[in-house]
Amino acid sequence: MSSKYTRPLHASTPDKNKNRKPSKKSETPLRLLNVNFQSIKSKQGQALNLIESTNPDIIFETETWVDNKITDKTVVEGAYITTAVPELQTECEIVWCKLELIGHKAIYLSSYYNPKTSNENGYLELEKSLTRANNIKNALIIMAADFNLPDWDWKTKSLKPNTQHTNIHHKFTDILDDHGLQQMVEEPTRESNALDLIIPNFPNSFNKVETIPGISDHDIVFAELNTILSKQTKKPKKISLYKQTKWENIKENLKMINRGQLKDASRLVQRELRRAYWKHIEDIKTPDFKKDKPNCMKRFWTFNKHKRSDRNQIPPLRNNGLLHPDSVEKANILNKQFQSVFF
Repeated sequence: MSSKYTRPLHASTPDKNKNRKPSKKSETPLRLLNVNFQSIKSKQGQALNLIESTNPDIIFETETWVDNKITDKTVVEGAYITTAVPELQTECEIVWCKLELIGHKAIYLSSYYNPKTSNENGYLELEKSLTRANNIKNALIIMAADFNLPDWDWKTKSLKPNTQHTNIHHKFTDILDDHGLQQMVEEPTRESNALDLIIPNFPNSFNKVETIPGISDHDIVFAELNTILSKQTKKPKKISLYKQTKWENIKENLKMINRGQLKDASRLVQRELRRAYWKHIEDIKTPDFKKDKPNCMKRFWTFNKHKRSDRNQIPPLRNNGLLHPDSVEKANILNKQFQSVFF
């Protein structure tokens, strides 16, 4: 018998879980799909089954093969608000939208398709689009879809033997490096080639990237992105009652103010505020270890953390022609560079 039927209606010991308040922040993963449909019209049933089984929040679509009657702007009922970002568009097959999340920075989503590897102009236009996106301060970017670069082995970060269009393949990785982006998909998505990619500029927020069977000759890329969402609280609205203001009294008081004394008082206040601020900084960065507690340096690290404006991670670093995304490898590369300069 279930415990809910055997629990007494009243008990002398209070239930601790009854009045427990939920945590202020909960980590909720966003589910992403990167799907090459090869005609969505003929696969509507398969598409619905895919959505029901994976429950995605974001779907990047390529090769839908829809006609001009289907516009780029589609309104759907859901928990997220997306808006088009036409100023990021360039002369290639790319679509940008801005995803608004409560309690989280906006995420800029980009779906890109290049029909041929030899189409170098498509990658040059992609570079222009990413340059515009990087001009947005602290922008979080996720780019996905079919990039048609079959000769990259993303596990080893090297080109396969007998690679065609080597310069275009290297140009693509140079674009990612220049814009702080990292490619996340290592498994093949069509035969032995990884064509369908997911490329963010904050890779450490992804806790899962894998491939699942697709509904065309491309496998589907499934990813989970960690986001810390918080409840949106409205600030109380302040309403000024100007009709009840005694303007005559204000005018009389203003006539009695000595402007010279007012300027002197203002300078004095600003000077004292600066002194107090720098005294506070000095106390944080050079604490008295005899008087303060052993963990007094916590204030120092907390202060530095809140002064940061850019929380993006260091992008992969290139060494001997290979990209190194691992944190230890990046630290060793930087350490060798500093030693070669200063020692």
